[in-house]
Formats: sequence, C-alpha cells, structure tokens
Amino acid sequence: MADFFNKYREEFNKVWGKLNNNIKIIIIVSTILLAAGFGYLIIRGSTANYKPLYTNLTTRDTAAIVEKLKEDQVDYKLSGNGSTILVPEDQLYQLRIELAGAGLPDQGVVGFEIFDSSQFGTTEFERKVNYYRALGGELSRSIQSISGISYSRVQITPPEQSLFIAEEKSATASVLIDLEPGFNVSPEVVASIQNLVASSVQDLPISQVTVVDTNGNLLSIDGETNGSSWVSDPKNFTLQKNFEKSLKNDLAAMLTKVLGPGNFTVQVYAKLNFDQRQVESKTYSPVVDEDGVVRSQESNTESYVGSNAGPAAGIPGTDSNIPQYQAEDSENAGSYEKENIITNYEINEKIEKHVYAPGEIEKLSVSVMVNQDADEETIEQIRNAVQAAIGYDRERGDVVNITAIKFDNSLAEAAAQARAAEEAAAQRQTYIYAGLIILILVIAAALIIYLYRKQKTAPAGSGVDVSVEEEEEELDLLKRSPEEKEKEQVEKELERLVNSDPEGAAKLIRSWLVDE
Repeated sequence: MADFFNKYREEFNKVWGKLNNNIKIIIIVSTILLAAGFGYLIIRGSTANYKPLYTNLTTRDTAAIVEKLKEDQVDYKLSGNGSTILVPEDQLYQLRIELAGAGLPDQGVVGFEIFDSSQFGTTEFERKVNYYRALGGELSRSIQSISGISYSRVQITPPEQSLFIAEEKSATASVLIDLEPGFNVSPEVVASIQNLVASSVQDLPISQVTVVDTNGNLLSIDGETNGSSWVSDPKNFTLQKNFEKSLKNDLAAMLTKVLGPGNFTVQVYAKLNFDQRQVESKTYSPVVDEDGVVRSQESNTESYVGSNAGPAAGIPGTDSNIPQYQAEDSENAGSYEKENIITNYEINEKIEKHVYAPGEIEKLSVSVMVNQDADEETIEQIRNAVQAAIGYDRERGDVVNITAIKFDNSLAEAAAQARAAEEAAAQRQTYIYAGLIILILVIAAALIIYLYRKQKTAPAGSGVDVSVEEEEEELDLLKRSPEEKEKEQVEKELERLVNSDPEGAAKLIRSWLVDE
C-alpha cells in the first residue's frame, strides 16, 4: 500500500514540477477557496436553528417536558429563566404533536387520568375529592381551548347533602382565566363559560359560577355577566362595539393626516340606550272666531204680550181678604221677548306618538394621546376638531380628553431592531452563498482562459500539445508503470533527435551497430 501511494506521489510531483508558478498559485488559491466554501456550507448546514417549543412555562411543566425530551434524545436549550424551551426548527411541530399526545404541558392541571393509577383502599372521601379535582382539570382544559384564553383554572365546591331540604346547599364554582395580550373577553364568552361549568357539575346553578381574570377583574355579577342586557341580546353588544370602532376609525383617519401615523392613540367609549320607548303627547288649543266644530247648541226663547193683570189669587188669609180695587185702563199694553243661545265647540286637540328606536347615544367619552410636547393652543385645536367630529353635546355629558406625552417606543424599537438584524443576517447569508458561487465560477473561468491563451501562444515544437488526442495520451501517461514511461521517454528523445539532426542520428545508430 505504501509503494502504491509513493508511486502516485512521485507522479504528482513530476506533473507539479512541470507547471509554472502562476498555474501553481491559481490552483492553490482555488483549492483553498473551494475548501473554505464547502466547509462553511457544511458547518452552516449542520448547525440547527432553534425555535421556541413552549413559552411562559411553569417549573413543573418545564421539568416534565425536559424529561420527555431527554428520553427521546432530542437536543434542546432553555431560556427565559427556564420558562422557554428551544428545540431544532425541523423537529418543532413533530415534538408539539408528541408532547400533546403525552398530555404536556398540563400547566399543573390534572384530569381524569388521575384515576389511571388509583390505589386499593382509597376512601370514599378521597375518591370524591379526586373526582372534583379531575372534573375541574377537564373544565380548565376545555376553557383554555377558547380563542383568546391562554390559561384557566376551575375550582369546584361540591354540594352539601342533608336530611333536611332547607339545610341543603348547592355547589359553587370559581373560574380564573388569563387572557392573551390585547384580547378582551366579551360578555357572551363569559356567559358561555358559566353555562359550560354549570352544566358539568351536579346541583350547580349558573348564578353560583364566578368568573375572574388574572388582573382581579370580576367578569360576572350575581350569575350574570357584567352588562346583563348584552347577554340577553348579544346584538346590542355587537352594535355598541361596531359603533365605537367606526367612530375610532374616523378619528384615527382625521388625526393621521395631521399628526402622522404612530404619533397618537385613540380610545372611544359609547354608552348607548337600547330600551325601546314610545311617548304619546296631546296638545289642546282654544277655538278662534267660531271656527271650531260645534259639539252642542242650546236655544231658549221667551215672549209676553198683555194689558191688565188677571185677578189676584192667593192663599186664603189676611192678605187674600183685602178688597180689590178697579185698575185704570191703559192705552198701551205691556210686552217683551227674550232669546238665549248656548253653543259648545270641540276643543282643538293634537295627539303625537314618538317611537324611539333602540341605540340612542346617552354619552360619549373620547381619549386622545399625542406623541409630542404640544402647547395648549395645539391641544385646544385638536380638542375642537375631535368634538366636532363626534358631535359633542355638553348637556349629554360627553367627555373629550387630549393628553400630550412622549410615547415609550423602546419595546417596539427593540422588536424592529431584532427583525432588522434577522433580515440582515439572512441577507448576508444569501450574499455569502452567492459570492462563493460567483468566486468559484470566476476562478474556473480565469483558469480556463489562462490555459487557453498559454496553449495558443506556445511556439511550435516546444512540447506543448494542442490536440485532444495528445492531451488524452498525457493523462494516460500518469497511469503507466515507470518502465513503460521510461521507454516512452526514450522513444520520444530519439524521435526528436532524428527530426532535428538526421545526420547525427544516423551516425549514432551506426556507432551502436559497430559496438554490438
């Protein structure tokens, strides 16, 4: 084996020795660059790109997942004080599926799998406690599957049975939820959670289910969500949110043209009245110039014509026994007429019925924060523009607040820098790959051009072969044995001598024959 390598090394040294220095430099530099390029590609390809498998893990979940990864011999890294686990990117989704099948991460929640390892001799009390513990865990997992909820925990107090109905107590439950950043839970979602828990626990009314978030906000009140009218008709909640969103978008479009994007924030709260109202009003007006409608009319007429009064008549007594005297005649007899007309007119009455559609604005509150040190005049101009845009009504109790304060964009800037650095790294990597390929092509082209020019400018008879057949013979020369190569060399020298000096060659051959 040593002789084999020595033979090829000697042949390589002979071929290498025939090359000039320029060719040697080109070959050495090209070899180094090619080796460096392939080495970089190999190292880059063998280095795994790690991505987060899970974040915000508890210590218990981290320990369980790490143990599982060690069993499967999967490389991993820990970051974020152990709350984040990083794994190779090409194994990310497969590992998530496998861990989910193993029930990880469970976030400290235990479901009905607790009965898979039940021990003999467990008391009735222990079985009851484990049942409600497992039921709470299963409900927690169900609630966590709701969009926008990252964590939940359900605690159940079982009902107390008694021989007396009056002393029996129903079950109660409390639900703790953690919302994803930027997510607000709607009242109907809270109502759904309450119904889900109440339907899963025996003797648990909806009114005994309390829902709280991790910020300490009570999301349910007396078994009803905060804003019970919204729950009874979820369309009202949707209408209010759509109105607030529309008003917010209009204000944002107006302020963007003045302050520029990203230089302000707008929040709008609208209190709408969804009660249906019907108002009936009656208006009475007097009759003018007897133009009204006659309701009733009464007419009385009295007349009298006569000359003497008739005999007096009276009740028997002193006055009636007084003798009568003859009255004197009168030429003109007395008479009179009397007419009395009473007319009643209908009173002018106007009846109006007003039906108010639900959704009337009761109050508007708008808050605008400006990312600059604005003076009072600028703030007042912005306030006037906002008030005009929302239809500000002081009597309605509308509020418009404008605040000028410098924004803290450090987090957004850090995220932008991280994205820029990642994009720059990817771009540099692309440039490196492209540069290596271009460099290899340039070196190969330069080498080919150099050899082509070298062969083209070589003088005749200098030993430079230009035909393809002769090049193949030179390549085949490297594969021959030393004896064959020596014989071939002698033949070539003789051929060269005969061509250059035929007479001298003839004398040399005659001298060889004489010697023999």
